[in-house]
Amino acid sequence: MHDIIIVGAGVAGSHFAKSLPENVDYIIIDPNDIYLKDSGSVSKRIFDFYPDVRVKKNIRRLKIVGHDIEREFVHDEPFAYVIDRLRFWKTLRHGLSIVKEHVISINGNNVTTNHGVYRAKTIVGADGALSVVRNSLGIKSKIYFGAFGFAHPEYDGYEVHFDKSYGDGFAWKIPTGEYGLISRKNTLKNLKRFSGKRLKNIHAYPVPMGLQHSYRKNCILIGDAASQVKPITFGGIIYSLISAEIASKFYLHPREYERRWRSVLGFEIFLGEIYRDIYKYTPQKFVNIAIKLLKVSNIDYDFILSKTLKNLFHNFM
Repeated sequence: MHDIIIVGAGVAGSHFAKSLPENVDYIIIDPNDIYLKDSGSVSKRIFDFYPDVRVKKNIRRLKIVGHDIEREFVHDEPFAYVIDRLRFWKTLRHGLSIVKEHVISINGNNVTTNHGVYRAKTIVGADGALSVVRNSLGIKSKIYFGAFGFAHPEYDGYEVHFDKSYGDGFAWKIPTGEYGLISRKNTLKNLKRFSGKRLKNIHAYPVPMGLQHSYRKNCILIGDAASQVKPITFGGIIYSLISAEIASKFYLHPREYERRWRSVLGFEIFLGEIYRDIYKYTPQKFVNIAIKLLKVSNIDYDFILSKTLKNLFHNFM
């Protein structure tokens, strides 16, 4: 019997494995040699985890767009970075031995794959938004859908669009030429309308939303499997790295693991749920007014909502 079985070798699973003490006996199970081919947009916190990550572009300009209104904000220092996604993926997996099998189910200490049964004292689900581990534990998650494609870039910064004609989520443009959109339904249709272009290399993917439980008995969930995703930009790299390191210290104490990651990420995710409920029922004209009144400075790309709320509180005190 192994100490740990890690299901999934993406950002969360791979970084969790690298963060474990050397004397821990673990195996990683993941059938895939693929990664999400998005632009790899992250905050400066990436350098806390991987100082040598290759940066393709520094982002200093932000444009917030509604319906017939837009605001641009320019910063002296980069607030985000576009990294080399392929090179980062290879760095994460370097030195790891991965069992390339499909996990079918989890039952107690047993992990059943298409080639046999593995046993471990602890099972870690890092297998993404449609997690087999999470489903085996009976834990529910809200799912949105994202899609992105590529065309010639138009702007040397980030564009974020809050226009309800493109659905109940938001859309974005990144200077790599990536056009993307998140919504609950008609995602691909809305993406094509938003871009107005013939996009190449279109990808669609599920995105988990909201606070959820991240453990049952001897199992814990990390990364997208635990809905540890930024509630505004829906990026998961930094949140996965943070949670993986916490999990590597507290995997034997699942309740404490959940308490610890929630103390760091939980409030931002909770605010995201409130924001989505408000945005869903807010008429576009009031969204436009909010954009007009918006003040943006010292953007924290990972904690946009909580830092904005904190700034508003200080302004009124």
